[in-house]
Amino acid sequence: MFLHIRRRLFSSSSKPEIPSLYSFLQPSIFALKPKIQSQNPTNSPIQQQQQTLTQDHITELETSLQKSLLTHNTDEAWKSFKSLTNNSLLPTKPLTNSLISHLSSLQDTLNLKRAFASAVYLIEKNPNFLDFQTVHTLLGSMKCANTSAPAFALLKCMFKNRYFMPFELWGHFLVDICRKNGNFVGFLRVFEECCRVALDEKLDLIKPDLDACNAALEGCCCGLQSVSDAEKVIETMSVLGVRPDELSFGFLAYLYALKGLQEKINELEKLMGGFGFSNKMVFYCRLINGYVKAGNLESVSRTILRSLSEGTGDGSNFGEETYCEVVKGFLQKGNIKTLTNLIIEAQKLESSGLVVDRSIGFGIVNACVNLGLSDKAHSILDEMNAQGCFVGLGIYVPILKAYCKEHRTAEATQLVMDISSSGLQLDVGSYDALIEASMTSQDFQSAFSLFRDMREARISDLKGSYLTIMTGLMENHRPELMAAFLDEVVEEPSSRSEDS
Repeated sequence: MFLHIRRRLFSSSSKPEIPSLYSFLQPSIFALKPKIQSQNPTNSPIQQQQQTLTQDHITELETSLQKSLLTHNTDEAWKSFKSLTNNSLLPTKPLTNSLISHLSSLQDTLNLKRAFASAVYLIEKNPNFLDFQTVHTLLGSMKCANTSAPAFALLKCMFKNRYFMPFELWGHFLVDICRKNGNFVGFLRVFEECCRVALDEKLDLIKPDLDACNAALEGCCCGLQSVSDAEKVIETMSVLGVRPDELSFGFLAYLYALKGLQEKINELEKLMGGFGFSNKMVFYCRLINGYVKAGNLESVSRTILRSLSEGTGDGSNFGEETYCEVVKGFLQKGNIKTLTNLIIEAQKLESSGLVVDRSIGFGIVNACVNLGLSDKAHSILDEMNAQGCFVGLGIYVPILKAYCKEHRTAEATQLVMDISSSGLQLDVGSYDALIEASMTSQDFQSAFSLFRDMREARISDLKGSYLTIMTGLMENHRPELMAAFLDEVVEEPSSRSEDS
């Protein structure tokens, strides 16, 4: 059955656009309100020009406009255009579109205002004179300038005057502008009108595509946080024949998790299966973010562990953004122990041959480090040791990188000793980076200890670290340390074996 989309689809309240548009247009090219006409019957200069402008003058102005565009004399071109429009005249269609495209391409605010004002003027006075490609160029410039108010005003003018362009020529620009500005509520109004026209007038050319529908869905789920509005978007997508993707389900999962609607989450999973979506990682990531936002940390842990038990993927599939949200959610409630327990339980489900940086533990500890919370990362390590649990390299490596970056080389070296004593082994790249940091900090003893540990671990490629230490000692004029280091290396010359 054909579903009629109502004029006001969404619960978002309309916000006046004049103030933001007004700030864009100032200093104004065209006044927002018409000036009160003077009661003086004397003709204004424009009125006099309207009476005296002859065909020769018109031809002269068009010629001047064309030459000015060819020579990039923008101000002179604008002056000629204004002289014509002040007399209710327009240059030829190609010349008019060339002017607006030229103004749009200059990437400065004044000429973008001129291009916007000219396009609105044409849409209202003579829309047949304005090419779709010209509007496409103008909106592209608005996207680059990150100006949302004139973009919305232009679209509003287009719909008002029934100037219907193919969605593909303007929709993606508006979506990008809204994403940059976080103005999804404004986008929803345009989306609503676009859907209404597409359905009521059966105009497939302006039908929103999947990306636009997902942008509207994102606005409802993450911005408005409105279940009814989000489900109306899904309903509209069904009528338009737009098939949802994993991201569509992900936005709904976030909203339902945020609102605590477990039954709807279960329905979503069944629907995903019906659509043939086997990869649920986007769904799980959004679901986790929703649970974090709601403070439902038990469901966060359950969802992460469930994804591992189902074999959906490894920890790297969640992404850094999700891990950072998880860490912030747990730490805001002071739940270091609970966060540690999540890592411990995840390790039980992960393959023993899993690459270090693809584990849940690495993702969580690395997120701590990236958030500037190295102390919390070490607290997780301490808690795991206190519980007598196995600590994988995925826990150690992010902390070592943090110490290396912060030039806490003595602490890093001690941690390497702990790693070695536990039976684990770092790769040669980690040793090289730590030795480089130690030499940069002139912590020569740490560099020597690390090099010694490499030899004891029977790492074959010692050449890079050997050269780093020798070069550093030479640059710092420490011949006595060079001699001591060489004496130690001579005992087992594998570090120089490649030179022979």
